[in-house]
Amino acid sequence: MTSLLKTTYMLSIVLSLSGCVLDSVRSHSSALEEIDNGNLHTLFINGKTTKRDVLTKLGPPINNQGDIATPLWLYHYRHEKKPLFLPKVGPLAGQDKTLSLRFDEKGVLVDAVLIDKAAN
Repeated sequence: MTSLLKTTYMLSIVLSLSGCVLDSVRSHSSALEEIDNGNLHTLFINGKTTKRDVLTKLGPPINNQGDIATPLWLYHYRHEKKPLFLPKVGPLAGQDKTLSLRFDEKGVLVDAVLIDKAAN
């Protein structure tokens, strides 16, 4: 019986701590979750990708209030992990991504910049 009690006690501690580490908050465009600087320029090609392509992949940007004629589109994604007992550093902090896409007057991509940092 003592062994079962110890196992139950250890399991409850592990589950409590893992629940604290895994608790998280996601906000804004989750479509950015899988985009990083390694695949950015294969998904969005300067001189080829159009505003329509971006709308299909990411939906409307956060900065244009429904006016798709604006030349600069911004997307933001934040995944914040909220550990209770551990400091929020490195992978434990989560992600904060901002994607800016600049288009020419024909609606074709000129430049794509992704800023990917740890959430504060």
